[in-house]
This record gives sequence, structure tokens and C-alpha cells, in this order.
Amino acid sequence: MQIALSTLTPVIEGKKTMKLKYYLIILLFLLLPPALALAYSSGHAKNLSAKAEKILGLNYYYGRNGVAMNYSKAVYWFRKAASQGDINAMFDLGDAYYYGRGVKQDYSMSVYWYKKAAVRGNIHAQVALSNAYYYGRGLTLNYSKAVYWARKAAVHGNVVAQSFLGIIYYFGYGVPQNYSKAVYWFRKAADQGNIDAQVYLASAYYYGHGVKQNYSKAVYWFRKAADQGSADGQYDLGDAYYYGHGVKQNYSKAVYWFRKAADQGNPHAQVTLGTIYYLGYGVPQNYSKAVYWFRKAADQGSADGQAHLGSAYYLGRGVKQNYSKAVHWLKKAAEQGNTDAQVALGSAYYLGRGVKQSYSKAVHWLKNATAQGNANARALLNKIERR
Repeated sequence: MQIALSTLTPVIEGKKTMKLKYYLIILLFLLLPPALALAYSSGHAKNLSAKAEKILGLNYYYGRNGVAMNYSKAVYWFRKAASQGDINAMFDLGDAYYYGRGVKQDYSMSVYWYKKAAVRGNIHAQVALSNAYYYGRGLTLNYSKAVYWARKAAVHGNVVAQSFLGIIYYFGYGVPQNYSKAVYWFRKAADQGNIDAQVYLASAYYYGHGVKQNYSKAVYWFRKAADQGSADGQYDLGDAYYYGHGVKQNYSKAVYWFRKAADQGNPHAQVTLGTIYYLGYGVPQNYSKAVYWFRKAADQGSADGQAHLGSAYYLGRGVKQNYSKAVHWLKKAAEQGNTDAQVALGSAYYLGRGVKQSYSKAVHWLKNATAQGNANARALLNKIERR
């Protein structure tokens, strides 16, 4: 059933009794899409409150409450609300420009609106503006201002800003490295359940960065993250069980957590799980399973996974021996700087296995590994140079 909005508006304006208004508003909600009903129950479509305009924008942005998703219309209503001073709409408009939704992507315009909202106290805009300054998107890169705006949001409890500040201080990205400040902000975010912060806080305890080394506390936070599904937390918890750091050594539990992380695609866990099967540590030795996990990691670009997979092909463990495939994977790892792969590749060129024999190429890869301190490379290099 179609109802002309132009016929309803005068009725609402003309009638003075609250009872009639009440019935008409009910009629609006029964016959119109919820978003439009809300707008027209708030007043004229041409003179909506900023709140109603923002709600309309959000409904169009997300395609909810009976309204089809339409970024262009969302931007229209965000702009209307922003012009009336709605700081949330200013932030939403900044987001639209940032992602290019409903408007052409324009980082400068996104910053314009983020800044308008941020100076008026919108916490999400402060985080976004911090991010813009940090990466130099839409304005000149400025780490000091990135920290300034992140702190503004962090002191009001924004968990993203707290974790971001922790990372900045932990690695010294644009600020002097300060583990103590990093731990302070990681703890703030971790206490709110932020997974990344929990992993970083655990790592700080594990290595004694900014706090006294404490494996038990490290395990506590690794487990917090792992239980929330963090692949990094699961991998690190597996590592703790593997080496008996903060918990009693338990290979079965280590494998359990490594597998959890590996199944989520964590390449470190995949390589570690492959190594466990390859060596038979805590599980029956199984070269085929080892190769399975090495390949998983190698396909993601892991240099360690590629080196191990190349070695498996070279030795014929878990797969049929194939020097050509061995060289393929060893070269991929060697080009990423993996010294074990460089030594194996140098050896392949020296012996002419899977490639045409080339002493010059053998020396090239062995020198690369030697420069990184690989003792095996030095020994083989000496042998070649003496011939």
C-alpha cells in the first residue's frame, strides 16, 4: 500500500490534539519503512532533527530497518546531520570518505571530518585521526600528533587506542621505545579483553620487557587470548607447554595448542607442528604429517616452511625425493634470507642436484649464509675454495 508523504505531513501539522498525533505516528510505523517512519514522526523531512538525520544515514549505510543499503543516501543524511553539529555524523562522514562509500575516496576530506568530530570529543574520531597522522593519510605524517590523539581516546577508556599506544611504545614506532609505558597501556586494554593487548602483555612478562620476567603471568595472559580464539595466543601457549615455561612441560598440550593455531593459519604454529612430527617430539614421528604442515606454511610465504619443505624433498622424507622441487622451495626461502636454505641451495649447486652444477652460484649462496653467521656455510665454502 502506497501513502503519499505529502498528504500525511500537513495532517500532522494541522492537528493539535496529542491523541490524533499519537494515532498518526502509530499509522506511520505500520505503513512505512521503520527508518522513514522515525524520520517523519520527528518532524518535516526537510527539517529533521540532527539525531533523526543521523539515524536515517546509519540505516541507509547498513541497510537496516526496512531500508535498502545505499551509501550515497547515507552520506546525504550524514552531511545534513553534521551541518547541524552532530559529532557522530561528522565521524560517519569521515569514515565514508576514508573508505570511499557513497563518495569518491578522499583521505583529505576524511581527515577534515574526523578532525571536526575529534576536537568536539568524539572518541572514535580521535582514534581515526591518530591513525591518519601515524600513516600520513590525508595529511603529513606526524607521530607526535598520532600519539596525542591516541592518548586522548585512551584516557577515556578506548581499548583500540590503548592497545595502539602500547604497540607504539613497545616497538618505538615514532617515539622513544619505552617498555614500561607499553605495559601500562597493554594492561589497560588487556583488562578490557582486548586480545592483541593480552598477547603483547604476555610477551612482556615472558621476555621481561617493562616488567620483571614472569612465565606464570605470561601464561595467564597467553591463555586469556588463546581462550578467545587468538591464533598468536594459542601458539605462544603451546610454546610455553613445549618448553615448560610457566607451566609443567607437556608435549600433548603443546601439540593441542599448536594445532589450534595452525588450523587458523598461523604459519609459525604450522612450522612448529611440522617440526614436532618430523622429529617425533611428543608425538609419533610422521614425515607425511610434517610435510603437510610445512607445505601449509610454505604456501603462505613462510621462509621456514619453505626451507623445511625443500629439505623434505631433498632427502625424500614424507614425499618422494625430488631435487628439482627441493631447489624450488629452497630458493624461495633463500631469497627471503633463510640461512639454512641458502646452505642447502649452495650445496645443491655445488653437487648439481636439481640444478645445473655451478660453483659460482654455490659460492654466492654460501657467502650469503656465511655473512649471517652460519657455521655450516663457512665450512662448505672453505671446502669449495680449497678445491
